[in-house]
Amino acid sequence: DMHGGMQGVNLKPENMDGWINQRPYLAPLVLTAVAGLLFLPGLGSRDFWAPGEPIYAEVVRVMFEKGQWLVPKLNGELFPDKPILYYWLALFVSKLAGGVNEWTVRLPSFVLATYAFGKTFFNRKIGLISGLVIATTSRVLWESRFLRLDTTLSLFLFLGFFYFLKAFLRQETRAYYLGAYFCFALATLTKGPIGLVLPALAIGSLVLATGRWRELPRMHLVAGLIIVLAVISPWLILLHLNGEDAWLRDFIWIHNVQNYALKPIGHVRPVYYYLVNLPPDFLPWTLFIPGALIFYYPWRERLRDEANLALLCWFASIFLFFSASKSKIAYYLLPLFPALALFIACYLSELSVKEKLSGLHWRLTALCLYLLVSTLFVAGFALPVVTYKLERTLLPWSAPLSVILAAGAIGLFVSLRQKQILRFSSILLAIFAGVGMIAGIGVLPRLNPYKSPRPVGDYIRWRLPEASQVYVYQSTMADFNYYAQRDRIPVVLSEKELAALPATSAGSFLLISNKDLPEIEVAAPRQIVAEYRIGDRKWYLVKLH
Repeated sequence: DMHGGMQGVNLKPENMDGWINQRPYLAPLVLTAVAGLLFLPGLGSRDFWAPGEPIYAEVVRVMFEKGQWLVPKLNGELFPDKPILYYWLALFVSKLAGGVNEWTVRLPSFVLATYAFGKTFFNRKIGLISGLVIATTSRVLWESRFLRLDTTLSLFLFLGFFYFLKAFLRQETRAYYLGAYFCFALATLTKGPIGLVLPALAIGSLVLATGRWRELPRMHLVAGLIIVLAVISPWLILLHLNGEDAWLRDFIWIHNVQNYALKPIGHVRPVYYYLVNLPPDFLPWTLFIPGALIFYYPWRERLRDEANLALLCWFASIFLFFSASKSKIAYYLLPLFPALALFIACYLSELSVKEKLSGLHWRLTALCLYLLVSTLFVAGFALPVVTYKLERTLLPWSAPLSVILAAGAIGLFVSLRQKQILRFSSILLAIFAGVGMIAGIGVLPRLNPYKSPRPVGDYIRWRLPEASQVYVYQSTMADFNYYAQRDRIPVVLSEKELAALPATSAGSFLLISNKDLPEIEVAAPRQIVAEYRIGDRKWYLVKLH
């Protein structure tokens, strides 16, 4: 009970500052416990959902079972989608656990790095609040339960930026520059050139804004280049020696240059896409942003603090870079979330002093928060009714969710009326923790029928002979390989290819969706041996020979 635990400590501002400063180990322990409660329960209870998750899991499975740890492969071919580091991390955890499963390849997020930044450049209270804020944003909560490389990328990027600023702004030992370059190299080995491009944009804009050109010779740029090459080159050299230069060529051209600026593989969105999607992704803390902007006006005064200026450069560089890309996905913006969390944490720290709870900024913030309280209260009573009409199997889980939302809304209302903003925030955090835990343990696993390819894969794995040949018709995603435990399910692109498939003694089978099934009636007799619905699409397993 996070709310109850926090009530055990007097949360008056002066007392909170005291116990945090007197016990410097306490804030990291609190954040670790909160992150564990938010991210770990039920982490492996949900299947890998298509599209995407089963693909990365299959790459790790092949590495694990075949010992092919050098080159990412999928469906028997090179998979030039992402570099190697994330797969190695997941492979390491899987080795410790004895197998690849839904738990071992979902890696944690970057809460403690945000705390470290806040503690260093502001104070421990702001560091603690920023860690709690980022842990409970809607996008971070959602992505923490998915197999997503961007959470690991965000950790390396922001940790590297933190190390860089310790040397650049605090004039601490210049060895921190080398630590920053090492983190950026790890980010590059996780997701490619953006591991260097994003920090280069942010750092370049910061140097330009501060005019600290004389610091450039002291940044150890040559040593940084050597570190980056030392981290990345060994794997690239091994790729070359293994005759896999095609991986690097396809990765750089197709998944970076072409996907960013020329001909996107998918997810083509308008330039304003992130302006629309970022506010809901940062809920509930988005509601504090309008008031914070008014509170800190004129912003030029705020930006005289170079730590704030650095965070603005970080936020703006990432936001503008991805907004300029033709291909856009909401979770691409994860690396900028720490900057937003720290901005909100500074404002919440100010609001913990009751004298600051007045003026236009507070009236706007209070209005937003009352709207949130009303929404949560109504949602608490409406949830069982909506669940009963849409998905009755979730009714046992809607009851505790309803209680958490309704009771939490009452607690929020009382705290808001009393202008106890830290108590309000702790209750809000407890609500998100409770909702997140119940969703992870009970709700998300029951949504498997809408997203999971497991039933199809299990049928192939357990009901078909190992020697049988399975094909998939016109599918561009290898979503079934992991659960089918088949390294290769060849793709058939046309009726002509289908008609030319050779017969096998153990039988040949075709996976095909309801959209394509009518096309094969001429090319092959339609003998359906199994059918499964995944969301709005039905998949058939058709026996060919």
